[in-house]
Amino acid sequence: MTVLDFGCGPGFLARWVSRLVAQVIATDVSRGVLACAGQINPADNLRYVHNGLSDLAKISDSSVDFVYSFAVFQHLLKEQSSAFLREFARVLKPGGTGAVHSILKEPETAPRYPEPSPAGWIAKRVNLRMVYFSAAEMKDLLAKAGLADVQILRVETLAEIDDDIGREHLVTFRRPAGHHP
Repeated sequence: MTVLDFGCGPGFLARWVSRLVAQVIATDVSRGVLACAGQINPADNLRYVHNGLSDLAKISDSSVDFVYSFAVFQHLLKEQSSAFLREFARVLKPGGTGAVHSILKEPETAPRYPEPSPAGWIAKRVNLRMVYFSAAEMKDLLAKAGLADVQILRVETLAEIDDDIGREHLVTFRRPAGHHP
């Protein structure tokens, strides 16, 4: 199996996954973080690749069996999220699957996930952009990208996690066999 780790950061998860599959392609927008990842988390079947601001141009069409991304999409502009989901559809093999971890907006009737304050410490020190989709918006983006069989689950339904991560979401999808991006 060939796996794509989108937004790999320092490569800890990519290196762990490389022990279980034939090949991991780990991408990130930061050349600096990729240089660090290559030094601290190398593996013979792990390739670190710089991705563009809205494309995975260095990855061939229909070359990936599984794509995953953790804590990345909430930092992308909505246009970038749309573009990268289309890229996932392009690089996935027909029948290939994916999983994206993200923070989704809850319906107004549900308890609200606290959004970071622009005046808070993280905004002052990191300048971290946060973009939130509703489940309906995420499903629409995936459908427009040509991805199907979308499931959205709260992380706490998958594991006993009673914290902010437990209230976040795992979105799974598949490239249909007949879809040609």
